[in-house]
Amino acid sequence: MTLLVARAFGARQLIAIDVQARRLGLAKAAGATSCIDRTPIDPVRALMEATAGRGVDVVFDTTGSSKACAQTPELARRGGVVTRVGWPEGVLVPFPISVVLERELDVRGVNRYCNSFDAAVKLLESGAVDVKQLSRKWASFMLRTSS
Repeated sequence: MTLLVARAFGARQLIAIDVQARRLGLAKAAGATSCIDRTPIDPVRALMEATAGRGVDVVFDTTGSSKACAQTPELARRGGVVTRVGWPEGVLVPFPISVVLERELDVRGVNRYCNSFDAAVKLLESGAVDVKQLSRKWASFMLRTSS
């Protein structure tokens, strides 16, 4: 959903990073322009190669992983935004504040989308985010990968 909403708001390059091939396949089906499997490679290095060393404008961490949370500032460009969506499994998470300060990053947190419900309804009403399309892609993807 985060990828679909980013696309609806005009994001052109959508890079998904995950440890599961099934989820990367779903991200690709939903419009990701590239996918990085973080299992065999360093995701920060792969993303920097994909962006010619620049990093991305906005990072959305929806993983719930402390390890991924700690890496998110490394993915953002100087002056970029890091948004925490997924709750990490731990209360205290190592977070490289030196990278946040050096790159002048804007770090945000989202809790149950309390400030975005109206915008979400408008995206659905306008058709900018098509959840029916998502459910069809999900069903089709699950059928292809389960056999």
